[in-house]
Amino acid sequence: MEATLSAEASPADSSTQNDFKIMTAIRSDALLASVPIQTSLSPGFKPSQFYMQDFHRDRMLAAAVAFNWPQKPMEMISNLERLLSAHLKCKYKDSCYASPLKVRVIIFRGGAMNVTSIPVPAVELVCLIPTSLAELLAQLPIFRIYISPTCTSPSPFTSHKTTKRVQYDVIRALLPSSSEQSDVEISPLLAEILLVNTSGEIMEGSITTPYFLREGGWITPAAESGGNLGTTRRYALEQGLCKESIVMKESVQLGERVVLSNGVKGFGWGFIEKLETQ
Repeated sequence: MEATLSAEASPADSSTQNDFKIMTAIRSDALLASVPIQTSLSPGFKPSQFYMQDFHRDRMLAAAVAFNWPQKPMEMISNLERLLSAHLKCKYKDSCYASPLKVRVIIFRGGAMNVTSIPVPAVELVCLIPTSLAELLAQLPIFRIYISPTCTSPSPFTSHKTTKRVQYDVIRALLPSSSEQSDVEISPLLAEILLVNTSGEIMEGSITTPYFLREGGWITPAAESGGNLGTTRRYALEQGLCKESIVMKESVQLGERVVLSNGVKGFGWGFIEKLETQ
């Protein structure tokens, strides 16, 4: 029998609202500042080095609304560009610091915030702003992908990105120890594991959005399956690179090529491998 992980909580349940923060992780990369599509996803349609910045702002605001947060943190989120630029200026003495970074933004219910950053590897532009998912398969694979044998119950904490991530930590602990890599490593292959809900549907990856090739087109798990509605997922849907659909666990085959994406690494792909459990 499969175990089930739950992070159930009503957005209006005040007993659960003060022990977590809303967060996002965004790529800062000077390579993006000259890309027209990236400019269209930035405040005021101005060139920006912050990857799909408006989508990160919108996602965080949606989370604040879902959890009935007050106005003050929403104002902080609305000023995301200023927060990001101020962090670069403070830490790197340059608000347009060019080298690629993973910038993590954490917003507290009371309106406080915490911004940190670490270096990440450079990637090709096609991996950040693809015009099709199929073109990514011409790149080298960067992931080893597994499917969780444990079910996860969808909740507001799987639909929105917060610091309440116990269910994700438990799932990631199932990854083979030899495959675990830090966020900044590209080689050897990064390990990722796909979450499965109580109906047997693929929800998302533990740190990525997955895309599957079905009947000549790419699909990503439907919002109703309970996974996080990520920024690169939104990009792929709005640009017509994929459609939403239910993806049953049983339909995913060993050796299948799956594209994955997130707001720091961009887009990449890997093969489905068998998860050896003890």
